[in-house]
Amino acid sequence: MIDVFSPGLQYYVDKMNAGEPFTFIRLGDGEWSAIQQDRGITSSRSQTLNHKSLQQGMIKVIARAPDDPRYILSLRRTSYRANITAWLEQHTPGHVRFHDCTVLYKASKKGQLYPFVEALRGLEVPIKVVGPERLAALDPRVFPIAQHIVIPGRNCWAMRERIIAEALQKRNPVCYLLTAGPAAKVFAWSLFQRVGQHSWIIDCGSLWDPYVGKRTRTYHKGMLKNPAIIQRNLTGQ
Repeated sequence: MIDVFSPGLQYYVDKMNAGEPFTFIRLGDGEWSAIQQDRGITSSRSQTLNHKSLQQGMIKVIARAPDDPRYILSLRRTSYRANITAWLEQHTPGHVRFHDCTVLYKASKKGQLYPFVEALRGLEVPIKVVGPERLAALDPRVFPIAQHIVIPGRNCWAMRERIIAEALQKRNPVCYLLTAGPAAKVFAWSLFQRVGQHSWIIDCGSLWDPYVGKRTRTYHKGMLKNPAIIQRNLTGQ
């Protein structure tokens, strides 16, 4: 069993409030399948996985993880299969300490995300969203978006060069919020090499979908049926 560090949401909020940049990458079933090539598409149908370049990129995210405390890899303690455990034991550098990847979505589901939302609003850097067109509706209700790098709803990996080029047009300190499936992990690795020393790079997955009225995960149903949860996450009340 691989040890997973679970410090809680406030750990990351404190870093943001203190102006300490970090990169947070979530690893789950889609990422393991991209590595193992054991299925052709993600469960959300948003990304085909049978791409050698995506496989190589995903392997790099882990096997070439920078020896830098600002680069955080996270996973779900219960999600990986026996063959993935063996693969991780063989390919994970010794300096990597895996974090719990469920911290953001669980806080959102329980109406406890407000400290994170408040910290995003308080960052003294622009927020750049890398995600599908629907996420434009987050601005300004959830947080101000300085730039929205729009990705296609399906197979954004095919547009990777354009997406990374847009993200790096200006290399001033920013906060990147990524919603791009397995491709987001490779985007984060690439961005970290260039701007990780002064920017936040956070792989959010489907975290923001309920805030634009979309249900793309099972837990979103309960949130959309109970607007008070979303309200608490946005206002703290």
